[in-house]
Amino acid sequence: MKRLLYILVFICSTLNIAAFGTVSLEVGETRTLDVAALYVNYRWSVCSCVDVIGGSVTSNKIKIRGKTPGVGSIICSWTNGSFSDQNDWTIVVKEKEVKSVKFSPSSFNMKIGESKQLTAIITPSDAKVDDYSWGTTKPKILKVSGNGKNATIVGLAGGEAEVYCVTDNGTKGTCKVRVVKDPTAISLPKELYFVKGQQYPITLTFTPSDAWSKITWSTSDIIVAYFNDDKLVANSPGDCTITAKTANGLTATAKAIVVAPEIKYLSFTPTLNQTGVD
Repeated sequence: MKRLLYILVFICSTLNIAAFGTVSLEVGETRTLDVAALYVNYRWSVCSCVDVIGGSVTSNKIKIRGKTPGVGSIICSWTNGSFSDQNDWTIVVKEKEVKSVKFSPSSFNMKIGESKQLTAIITPSDAKVDDYSWGTTKPKILKVSGNGKNATIVGLAGGEAEVYCVTDNGTKGTCKVRVVKDPTAISLPKELYFVKGQQYPITLTFTPSDAWSKITWSTSDIIVAYFNDDKLVANSPGDCTITAKTANGLTATAKAIVVAPEIKYLSFTPTLNQTGVD
C-alpha cells in the first residue's frame, strides 16, 4: 500500500497537482483539486468559503471557486479495498486585490486656478480597496485633494507634474498634468517655405513664454497647402496664408510658400565608339 502512496505523490508532483498543503485564491478565482490515486472510492468534505463548480464529491477531482474571505479546509477521503487515506488542503480565500490603477485621460492640460475631478479606475472593478492615497510629484504646481477613488486637482503654477494614486495593496497609477497660462499674444514668422509633397510641424511663439493653448490651424487655399492635425501638408507649388487661432481667440498669420522639389541633374560625357574602314 505504501507503493500506491508513492505513486500518488510522484504523479501529483509531475502534473503540478495540489495533492495537499495550502491553496490561496481570491473571491471569484477558481482552482482544481485533484487526487491522482486510481481505482479508489472518493468522498470530499468542503469548507463554506468556497463553492464547488465542477466535478463531484464522489469523483477524483473537484473545481472550486472562492466564495467569501476566510480560512477553511477541504478533505478528500479515499479507500481502495482495505486501505484508506485522505488528502488535506488548507484553503485561504482573500478579497479580490487591485491589479492596476489607471486614469482616463492619462494626461491633460489645465489652467492656473482651474480645478478638475480625477477618478482612479481600478482593475478588476470589483476589487476591495480600503484606502486610496493621492499625491503629486510637484506640490508647488498642483494641489491634490483625495476622497476615496476621486480627487480634486487644482492648478497652482505653470509647469508639468504627475498626479498619483496608490491603493492599500501598493498598486500605483499616475496621470501627467500640464498647468498652463493663457497666452496674451502669439506670433509666426512672416514667411514660411515648404517643399511640395512634405508635411511640416509649425512652430508658434507664445507670449508669455510659459503660456500655452490648443491651436486651430486653417489655410486660405487648400490646393496649395492644408493641415493634417497640427502638420502642414505642402500640396502644390504656390502661396497662401495660414492662420493659427488659440482657444482664447488670439490669431497669427504667415505666408506659406510651397516650392517644387529640387531636380538634380547628372552630368556625364558621352563616349563615341568609332570604327574605321581601311
